[in-house]
Amino acid sequence: MQRSSSQDTIQRLVLGTLLVVILVAAFTVFLVGPTRRRAERDAREKVEIDGRLAKVRKQIQRTDELNNELARLDADFQKLIAPLPTATPIAWFPPKMRAFFAHHGIEGCDTRPDRTSEIFEDVARLSWSIDLPGVDFLRLGRAIEELENSEPLLEITGVLVEAEPAPKPVEIQRANLRLRTIMRK
Repeated sequence: MQRSSSQDTIQRLVLGTLLVVILVAAFTVFLVGPTRRRAERDAREKVEIDGRLAKVRKQIQRTDELNNELARLDADFQKLIAPLPTATPIAWFPPKMRAFFAHHGIEGCDTRPDRTSEIFEDVARLSWSIDLPGVDFLRLGRAIEELENSEPLLEITGVLVEAEPAPKPVEIQRANLRLRTIMRK
């Protein structure tokens, strides 16, 4: 039996259509699907990267703000320590204290360094002990008040006042001041 030409044509059309459908399905499965999945993955990664980028930008902005604040604080600090002498503290601080207490009528000031601790590379915190023998209590109080108010980088950490032994008047005291100050190295 021979097939008719119309059946042949129909069969060719069906096979051609089937081939086109298979090709479209294969194209979709093997090319479009992975491309779509890659695009979705790229979109998710972009969102993650945008989030991280926003965090980094905030960190950079905060770093810039901190750098600006650091520059301002450093300038303020330099203004604060600018009046301090640059010589060795033992050379200028004891004479300064002796002159200060002499100005308040307190003689015999003995200033000794206790200990030093570094704050920054060119600035240190020094602790001092000042002995004041034979001092009047009221003069000592006025001197301490003026010392605290006139020296911005000085802190009095301890005051010990003892009465002198019997032959001296009661208003004459022996005092020891402990103070801490910031100085250039």
